[in-house]
Amino acid sequence: MGQGASFLQCQAGRSCAHEVRTLRYRDQYSKVTLRWTSLITGDLINKFGHKKMIYAGIIIMFSTIATHFVFETYYGYMIGLILLGVGWNFLFVSGTSLLVVSYNKEDKFLAQGLNDFVVFSSQSIGALSAGILLFSTSWKTLNLICLPLLILLLLFSLLNKKN
Repeated sequence: MGQGASFLQCQAGRSCAHEVRTLRYRDQYSKVTLRWTSLITGDLINKFGHKKMIYAGIIIMFSTIATHFVFETYYGYMIGLILLGVGWNFLFVSGTSLLVVSYNKEDKFLAQGLNDFVVFSSQSIGALSAGILLFSTSWKTLNLICLPLLILLLLFSLLNKKN
């Protein structure tokens, strides 16, 4: 949601001092960071465990929101999107690999199918709603909308006694 919203915000001309053509470089930082982090996330999960990596992802995502909330500059967006790439990767890879060890063998296809449905449905909803929410609210509000979701994720992670 953050990537699309930052681009739309600058397209709409809201509080952006830099040119739209420079946005592609900033968004590429997030995408490159997201993919490069994938090269080491598996090793980090093996070393620290799923739960600690999920907590690290949540902390990084809180840092992303704080960065986007405080710094409305080109470099603020860039740093925030780099943090978004790392935090999203930690949460996605840790959660997906935790799923594989969490279900019974006979529930394999149901669990993976339900997980894929929830993940990709929420990504689609986020991508489609980012422009509407940004247009009807503000960049700061859009970032604040993510806080309850992260708090819920943190609470569910803390309340889960397994792993």
